[in-house]
Amino acid sequence: MKSKIFSAFFAILAIVALTAFSAIASAETSLILTKVTGATTSNPNQDVTITFTLNNTGFENVDQTSLDWSMSNTNIGTWRSLPTLTTINADELRTLSAVLNIPRFSSGSVSAMLKVVSAQGKSAELLIPITITEAPSITAVKTRELTFLQSGILNITNTGNTPLNSIELTSAGDFTATLSDNSLNLNPGFSETITITSLESLSSLSFGTNTATITARDTSKNVQSTASFSLMKTFCSNGAVGRNLSITNVEFDSDGDEEDEWRPLDLITIEVEVENIGDDDVDDVFVELGLFDNTGRNMVDDLNFENTNEEEIDVGRLNDGDEETVEFKFRVPADLDNGNYKLAVKTYSDDDGESNVCADTSGDLDNNFYHAISVEKEDDEGKFIAFEDIELSPTEVSCGDTANLRMDVFNVGDEDQDQVKVNLVNRDLNIDMSREIRDDLDQGDSEKIEFAFTVPEVKDGTYTLMLNSEYDFSRDTYRESSEREERILLKVIGCSLGGSPTQNEDFASVSASLDSDAIAGEELMVKVLITNLQNTEEPFIISANDFESWAELDSISERIVNIGAGDTEEITIKLMVNKDASDEESFSVEIRSGDNIETKEVSVSLDKAGVKSFDFGDNSLIWIIGAINLILIILIIVVAIRVARR
Repeated sequence: MKSKIFSAFFAILAIVALTAFSAIASAETSLILTKVTGATTSNPNQDVTITFTLNNTGFENVDQTSLDWSMSNTNIGTWRSLPTLTTINADELRTLSAVLNIPRFSSGSVSAMLKVVSAQGKSAELLIPITITEAPSITAVKTRELTFLQSGILNITNTGNTPLNSIELTSAGDFTATLSDNSLNLNPGFSETITITSLESLSSLSFGTNTATITARDTSKNVQSTASFSLMKTFCSNGAVGRNLSITNVEFDSDGDEEDEWRPLDLITIEVEVENIGDDDVDDVFVELGLFDNTGRNMVDDLNFENTNEEEIDVGRLNDGDEETVEFKFRVPADLDNGNYKLAVKTYSDDDGESNVCADTSGDLDNNFYHAISVEKEDDEGKFIAFEDIELSPTEVSCGDTANLRMDVFNVGDEDQDQVKVNLVNRDLNIDMSREIRDDLDQGDSEKIEFAFTVPEVKDGTYTLMLNSEYDFSRDTYRESSEREERILLKVIGCSLGGSPTQNEDFASVSASLDSDAIAGEELMVKVLITNLQNTEEPFIISANDFESWAELDSISERIVNIGAGDTEEITIKLMVNKDASDEESFSVEIRSGDNIETKEVSVSLDKAGVKSFDFGDNSLIWIIGAINLILIILIIVVAIRVARR
């Protein structure tokens, strides 16, 4: 019995000893790597950070030293950084990290191995699987610009990690680009060079930058990339050519707030200096202005020029070394559309031809071959209504004359107007008149307005007519009025305020003659010759009177005329004869100068079919004798013919 008990005790003791020995042996070999965090998938061209723990479960408190991580490996990519830990104490747990780089064009599955070996011969491994996601990509890069003298070059690269087997190339834009190849197949990381040309002529392009966009697209992978090529169209029809002419200076001036921000009716002045910098003379040199909208259309004809040659000025001949400055002056039309414009200028030889000699660039233009201009509606409420094309007719009048003032009324503001009132005032002439525009005046709209008034008996002199407007109409009230009044000058001469004119035949000689047939129902024209018998130049006022019962006054060619001492001026008076006018009618021609007046009575004999007689003033006797002689000659011819026939 004792033997059995001893045997059992011995067996238990052996088992305990064996277990302890096994645990000690295991602890001696236990460097353990355990993953904590880290992505299981990755895009190409990406760094993946792996966080893990290293545990030293060593036996009898054995430290692990000279830790070596260099045996870590991967089938795809590289370990960008590994731990730098060289010692781990017994029973110590450390948290570490490593960075794995996934290459740009790689694909598939990554098997990355972290491995550490100590000087004590202990080691540990950690397998890290990562799946690389599919990331198709394509890039189109312009490597050489397209010009009319050289082709453009485009580089197409598969920048993804999957093959692209159905790449299509297309072109769209302001001009047609021709491609050396329209379809490609590219493996990851591979490139192809495409040549870009254009068959467009310069004349077919719009002014400014003309762009064609090339698109490389693989629809099966849903990827694409674009690149743009540009062709420049400057103001010269065939581009800048020749080396003789140069634009040496361009200066801008505006009566508005900004030189390159125009408001409706701003007065713009542009001075352009051109020079012949060549060795040869250049004939028929012109300087021309252009204004292009965002579609490339030249809108210069819409400008209201005040210089006589408008957008094109003839400089003439420029010898070598000569320079010339020209001036363009214009008002911005009130109805010019808002937006961005390109102001351009060129100089060329009409003799050599613009295609051979032309310059259109200058350092004074902010974009070398054009100057950027913006046009905006007026946002100042006090300047919403403006007047343009103001015409006063006549500009010189005498007392009793009727004057007409015509104008275009523009809404240059950024608000529509339901109703606008225009006022004309001059207290000295007893003028206080108004006209209303009731049919809306929206932004950019215009309406013609006319005032007619009779000049009262006033002193000779120049009178200022004041023109203004009222608007923002609501509830029978105009809530806004223009800040600035337009001033129009009217010259009044030949009035005799304070006395009556004196009949004086010594100040002028007056004669009248028929200048048309005198027929009832038709126009009658009378030519009046006025000779100034005074020693100084004087103004003469011409009037027609006492015709109202049988005719209407159509016009007097010059109502007021200045005649030099001893000079003669011809005036034409047109009367429209009534159809029922009698055979004998008369009217008077009145000539006034200062306090002097002369009246010439004219008698007219009318016929339903033609002229019977006319009073030709001082030449009446001569004309009557001539008419009698003509009748006698006709009678003699008739008698002679009859005698000859017998």
